[in-house]
Amino acid sequence: MLEWFRAKSQASLGPGAQSRLPLRIGTLTLTLLLLWLEITPPLAMVRAAPPADIAVGCINLIEGGDFETINPVWNFQPSTNPPRYTSEFTFDGSAQSLVLGNTPAPGGSTTPSISEVRYQAFQLPPGASRIILRFRYLPFYEDALDSDRQQAEVLYGNSPQALESNPQILRVLDGHETSPNTTPPSWRQRDATLTSLAGQWISLRFRVRNDGGPAQTWMYVDNVEIEYCSSTPTITPTLTGAPTATSTVTGTPSNTPIPLPTAVPPTVTPVPTPLSGCVNIIRNPGFENDSDWICGESPVPPYYAGSQRQDGIRSMLLGHPPEAGGNDKVTYSSVRQLVTIPSNVSTAQLRWWHLYQTQQTPDPNPSGQSDRQEVILLTTGGKVIKILQRVLRNDSWQQDVIDLSAYRGQTFYIYFNVFNDGNGARTWAYLDQVELLVCYPVVTNTPVPPPTNTPIPPPTDTPTPTSTETWTPTTPLPATNTAVAAAAVEIPATPSPVLVTPVTVEPAAQLLPELPVTIEAVTVEADLAYLEATATAAANSGAARLFPEISLTTDGNTVWGARLGTIAVLTGMLVAILLLASFWARISSRERLLIGLLLLILLISLIVLLTR
Repeated sequence: MLEWFRAKSQASLGPGAQSRLPLRIGTLTLTLLLLWLEITPPLAMVRAAPPADIAVGCINLIEGGDFETINPVWNFQPSTNPPRYTSEFTFDGSAQSLVLGNTPAPGGSTTPSISEVRYQAFQLPPGASRIILRFRYLPFYEDALDSDRQQAEVLYGNSPQALESNPQILRVLDGHETSPNTTPPSWRQRDATLTSLAGQWISLRFRVRNDGGPAQTWMYVDNVEIEYCSSTPTITPTLTGAPTATSTVTGTPSNTPIPLPTAVPPTVTPVPTPLSGCVNIIRNPGFENDSDWICGESPVPPYYAGSQRQDGIRSMLLGHPPEAGGNDKVTYSSVRQLVTIPSNVSTAQLRWWHLYQTQQTPDPNPSGQSDRQEVILLTTGGKVIKILQRVLRNDSWQQDVIDLSAYRGQTFYIYFNVFNDGNGARTWAYLDQVELLVCYPVVTNTPVPPPTNTPIPPPTDTPTPTSTETWTPTTPLPATNTAVAAAAVEIPATPSPVLVTPVTVEPAAQLLPELPVTIEAVTVEADLAYLEATATAAANSGAARLFPEISLTTDGNTVWGARLGTIAVLTGMLVAILLLASFWARISSRERLLIGLLLLILLISLIVLLTR
């Protein structure tokens, strides 16, 4: 085909146009490509939308919203068909998503079910300029006419108790949808503005209801996030009390040793930098009020206690003491606080008072599966930075100190936890007077010597003359121009007489009006004499002596030297055009006309330059 097209083109274009054949083939190819793009369906119809990004300066309040790892903040509710992690469909090609509902199975299930997952309750920080909930979902159904539902809701209330007993509901998704059978699948996105709920306690709930008919309904969920943008640089979370735990059934047991159930990463209040000394940057160090500390949700959550305390009126109790009653359970009982160690401190020390208790045999190095009392540094995302202490012991009130100077300039959680493995022997701890003491370098002030006062001699009175004097200039005023001064010396000039009005010393009332007139007359006459002498010298000596630079424009050799570079460039261009003209017979008439015009312009420019 290509050979046929080339032969037809050469025959129709003629010999002179054969050199432009590749260009015309390229034009035809580009036209065909554009035509193909016009009739081809857009790729966006079959490509998953890119994941939403958290805006700069904002934070994501949701932990584990990508479902890449099993996270206890997502509580699977009891059901005949609970949610589960899956790799069958994921939004952005990641490892896992979450699937809810009755997925197709051989024979089909006719059992009614509510497949539901809840995100553990937390408080939206106040002072928000924008709070946005967004998530991706991939819905499916087998029958459009049944009563199955796919739902996403925000439960909210002004306290954890209200959220548990009588929550208000904001429905973000409530429908019966299905997705086209495409590759990759057509994930959908839902957004909801939660700015008006700032300061409220909320929880998220995703669920799929199946009515028990032969047709199935299910839904995949991925990339759940709440974008929080603060209107002020400081976010101070307020905890209204240790949250009441809700016993839930988890679909898959977790091996994660450090659960972080509360997902509100507060911004630390900046600490004023003192000139010297030390300061404690832990807020509410003695647990005397219900603020600043984030309590982890657990079947046995931490709570404030007044029965044991190192100072003040109360402490924080972690773990499961015998007097708490109930059965021993697998629990993480923890509190944490977000801190930032300033980068310009010299030292940083973590100090805390504790009363450790256990019914098990004390162990200075307990394993990660047994009862323990521990202190850990965590990233804002909940990953372990360093285990500062992990013990299992009985003791009285004592203080431990650990140096944290190596973490200057970093932001992290200080996490206190007591773990019970549920074997019947209990472990607990009281915590009080937590300090993160940062010390700044001492500034040495160099004394400045006082200024030395030099005595000033008293002024000397000068008597006022009483005689009448006149002044007559005897020499011409000094010249400021060297050339003019030389001319004035060579050609004597008789200055015009200077008129001086005699001044007679009179009382002040008569002297003041006359003195300016006399001085002005002297100045004007002197200046006129100087200008006359200058003009005469310039006329007699010639312009060449006063203005020698004029010779640069009258010296013909200088003109040629200054413009030799320009002439050389024009000559080179002329030679290039002459070389190009050697191909005159091989070019078209239009190209000959263009070269002729360029040659004419260069010749005219050269003539003008040489005759100027």
